[in-house]
Amino acid sequence: MEGFFNVGPMDDLGERRAKNIPLADGDVVVVRVANTVHAFENNCPHQHFSLLHQGFIDRCSITCPMHGWTFDLASGTSTNGSGSLKKRMVKVVEGRVWIQAKQADRGFALFDAT
Repeated sequence: MEGFFNVGPMDDLGERRAKNIPLADGDVVVVRVANTVHAFENNCPHQHFSLLHQGFIDRCSITCPMHGWTFDLASGTSTNGSGSLKKRMVKVVEGRVWIQAKQADRGFALFDAT
């Protein structure tokens, strides 16, 4: 599947257990809640610590172990601070989990039009 990384069988993901998965474009945290898999870059926007995979999972949120910022897993938005996690699209195909590659910035290129 172009633009996605195959990270293995969904059955290998423990219920409400964060797992750090190193990919070619950076570490991604994957959390399974019921039959939904959430994925986001392993980087807390508070002070940019890469320890979210060690965070506390409660219902559908994850709390960073460094300073206690909590994020909604569905949206990535902080519930007690500012900022949000950088989510990655997830697809489950035939029991295997696929995580979207990091998207390049789509800013405008500056050039001399003369």
